Amino acid sequence: MSNKLRISSSLIRSIYNKGDEREDVCPAYMYHKWIAKDISDNPTLPMLKGRYFETLCLGSSARGEIQDDLPRLKSNNAKSVDQQRIEEQVEHFKFRCAREHIRIDETNIQVPLSRRWEKDPSIILSCEKDIFPTTRLVRDKDTGNQFMSVCEIDLKLTANLETTYGEYCWGSPEHIDSLQAVLYLYISQDIDLELNRKIHGNLPFYDVIEDSLEYFHKCARSSYYSFYYWIFAYTKAEAKENKFVKVQLDSNKLAEMHESIRKTVNWMKDKNELGWPRNETNRCKKCVVKGCAGKNFEEVI
Repeated sequence: MSNKLRISSSLIRSIYNKGDEREDVCPAYMYHKWIAKDISDNPTLPMLKGRYFETLCLGSSARGEIQDDLPRLKSNNAKSVDQQRIEEQVEHFKFRCAREHIRIDETNIQVPLSRRWEKDPSIILSCEKDIFPTTRLVRDKDTGNQFMSVCEIDLKLTANLETTYGEYCWGSPEHIDSLQAVLYLYISQDIDLELNRKIHGNLPFYDVIEDSLEYFHKCARSSYYSFYYWIFAYTKAEAKENKFVKVQLDSNKLAEMHESIRKTVNWMKDKNELGWPRNETNRCKKCVVKGCAGKNFEEVI
């Protein structure tokens, strides 16, 4: 199993939420999703909206997926209000990129990167970075002076920028599970180009960074390097609102990340030894695993 498995923040968060195992996680589904890789989930409308936003901003979504339209109104085939607001936000994205010197080109968008885990080099950690690396003109909160920062950015689209509950409570970002950001920053600190070319192919980014790799590692390991969530909302009251949430590494976040990786690897190994048993939950009826008997289970109320 380990030879086929790469650990990503998406994999970890599909099993755990802030270190606690999710009640509805199904080993049988996880096998088909992450090991056999013979299924793909049906995207929800919020997922389609996120892909549409990323496609308009960056040219594609993750893994090169293109979402060039959204479901139209049945009455007249017109764009929905949400779609129009998302398109407005794309213009605000472009405006802030120009104003804050955020670099976007074909070499630094949707960049896949992998790293060997220092606790067990047989485990490969992987991610796909939306914008990496880039400059950003920022203002020092103490002096008010502006300076050019080097960072990486992950785009997020949300219906409500001020929500203070749920897993994506961007109104209270201190309660967000920052695992993705921490893992991405950790991978940035040690880029093995030979490993990445072997896994992902010879991508333009690897050629661009090769001559400056030592300098970049020094930068990525400093306190000046940051990860930003850049969140855009599309509800009526917030149609033009967006904000940055900055994440920086510290020893506690790194320790939590390593523990999450350890728990995930052990969970996958345990379920592999058990033959990836089925866990029947209320999600079974919508499961995309074909031929699973769990789809026929009886619900109890």
